[in-house]
This record gives sequence, structure tokens and C-alpha cells, in this order.
Amino acid sequence: MHFADPYWLFLLALVPALGWWSVRRRPAAITHPRLAAVVARGLRPGRAVRLRHVPLGLRLLALALLVIALARPQAALPGRPATSLGVDIMVALDISGSMGAQDFRPNRLEVAKRVVGDFAEGRPADRVGLVLFAAYAFTRVPLTLDHALLARQLDRVELGLIDDGTAIGDALATSLGRLADSPAASRVVVLLTDGVNNRGEIDPLTAADMAARAGVRVYTVGVGSGEPFYQVEDDPVFGRRRVRMEAKVDEALLTKVADLTGGRFFRARDADALRAIYRRIDALEKSPLSAHAPLLFADRYPWPAAAGLLLLLLEWALAAGRLRRVPG
Repeated sequence: MHFADPYWLFLLALVPALGWWSVRRRPAAITHPRLAAVVARGLRPGRAVRLRHVPLGLRLLALALLVIALARPQAALPGRPATSLGVDIMVALDISGSMGAQDFRPNRLEVAKRVVGDFAEGRPADRVGLVLFAAYAFTRVPLTLDHALLARQLDRVELGLIDDGTAIGDALATSLGRLADSPAASRVVVLLTDGVNNRGEIDPLTAADMAARAGVRVYTVGVGSGEPFYQVEDDPVFGRRRVRMEAKVDEALLTKVADLTGGRFFRARDADALRAIYRRIDALEKSPLSAHAPLLFADRYPWPAAAGLLLLLLEWALAAGRLRRVPG
């Protein structure tokens, strides 16, 4: 059990202070000479008098429970492993404008997203992260065992998120940065692109040399059928028309990047190319990893909140009844 917003718990220190203040501000009891004489002869106070502080106690307990609810207590979900044996994998996905080419249906990017999603789903014991790149690279999802989160983020990936271009070297360097502090013995980058490196500040071969020195394998995947294809474009003069386009993938560069790091180059003409990567990564050495996914916990605040509200209702009912007529 832990609290998502523990700072609310500081308010618990005010609960006893509120109780002390409430007792001190009660008016003094009204004395009556005849009753005083009766009490002096040893008459014991009734049950209502002895229970006169119960409503206040219920109110204070209710406030404490509501404060605990505000702190959002959470419990670990059953059936989720605290540790897992697997590989740390960063997927670098090209989202440049050419990934909208329709030689794959509906286009290259959508096919690549499906392949990446299948890849993560097929590796439940591995931490997987996502780097997106075009003119520059950025991390969309850090390394995580929460593959449902990765799937949701993949669904939101679309063309035009960043300036156009293909910065392969920057994508590799960003992925290596995410793997730098990884405790895993097996660390992998899977890079999917459909083009030629033309942007970025880091040369792809320099980044590949960095990966090799760090012991990170890089599997490169060239996305594209390799054949000319036609794409519908909106021309300001001729209107919508079919345009013949060439599929260009720098296979020589991607092969050299993979070879320098002990990885392998694949041509993703269909989903089978990435399935081959599954088999290759399965042979890698497993290493223990800690799972620190926020979705391992479920909120439990409704229970103290409901208990607090019930106690407030009970306190109101008692205070509105016989106990209300008992003086301080």
C-alpha cells in the first residue's frame, strides 16, 4: 500500500488540534441548585451524558478518513510480476513524410505501427520503449513493461508531428541515451525507416560505433516494397492526381549500422521481416529487470471516502437526536 498524493496526509496533524479546540469551546454546563444537591448525594450521570463526546469523535474520525482518501491510497495489483527476465529494447520509428507512402496499405507508417505493436505484445517479459524521429528524434515512451501504454501511444502517432526529414543518427543516439543506465545484459535498438539519412547532427555510423562500444545491438528495418508506386496527391493546378514515386531505402547504410553492432538488417516488405527479429532477440541472454510501471497499482480511495461520509451521516443523526439536548 502506498499513497499517490501523500502531502495531503499532513492535514492529519490538524485533526487532534480540531478536537481539542471543539472541546474547549463547548459552553459550561448549566448548574441547578437542586440538581447539584442530588449529584452531591452520589447520583451517577446517565448514558446520554457519558456519550456526549461520541458525535465529536465520529466527526474527527470521518475527517481523518477523508484526508486519507485525498492522499489516494493505492494497492499493488495481483498477478503482476515485481521483476521480470527479459531484454531492454528501444524501438526507433521513422515518422517522416515519406512514411505516408501508400505502397503499403493504408500507408507505411500505419503498417510500421502495427508491426511495432505486435512486436511489443509478443515480448511480455521485455521492457520496450519508443523513439520517434524525422528531422530530429525524441522519446515518446521510455523503457516500460506496460505494453498497453506503449500501444496507446502508438495509436496517437501520426505524420506531421515534427519537421520533415530523416535523422537516423539522432534516432540511434537518442535510443542509446535511454539504454545508457539499463541494468540489462542484453540491450537492443530496433530502427525502422524508409529513407536516406538527410537531417540531424549525428552521423549514423558514428552513432553505430557508439552502440558497438556500449554493447548495444542494433537491428535495422527498411520499410518499403522496393518497387515504384503511385500515390494520390492534391495538385494546386491539376487537382487530385496519381503521382509515380520511387521507394528509396539506404540498404547499404542500414546494413553497415547493423553489422557494426552485431545486429542484422531486414527489409520489411511485409510483417514477416519483423517476425524474424522476434526469433533473433529470443536467443539473446536474459537479465533481471525491475518493473516500475505506474499501472501496477489500483486506487483504493473510495473505501476511506465512503467510510468517512457514513461516519458524518451517523454523527449528524446522533447530534440531531437525544445527544443534542445534553449540555456541555
